[in-house]
Amino acid sequence: LQHREDLPEGSGMLFIFDEPEPLGFIMPNMNFPLDIIFIAENGTVLNVEEAVPEEPGTPSSEYVRYLSDGEAKWVVEVNQGLSRKYGIGPGTRFVYESEV
Repeated sequence: LQHREDLPEGSGMLFIFDEPEPLGFIMPNMNFPLDIIFIAENGTVLNVEEAVPEEPGTPSSEYVRYLSDGEAKWVVEVNQGLSRKYGIGPGTRFVYESEV
């Protein structure tokens, strides 16, 4: 989502990792805030981080790291506020159905 001007309403980005592990995300080159939803292998939301873009010129050593509260298998990024709007938080059940 880096370098994009916005994220269409009702859409997001799904990251799928091979193995569950503690994860951290950063927000360089972003133009809008996100909710970063960390999800455990059993489909339970671990935590939701309200992430804000880094200021231009911020050294990478000073980037804020948004961390999972445990081992995550999936991460979903959506427009900030969507999680709160729909009551998504720790313990919420996430279901992923692949069409592949």
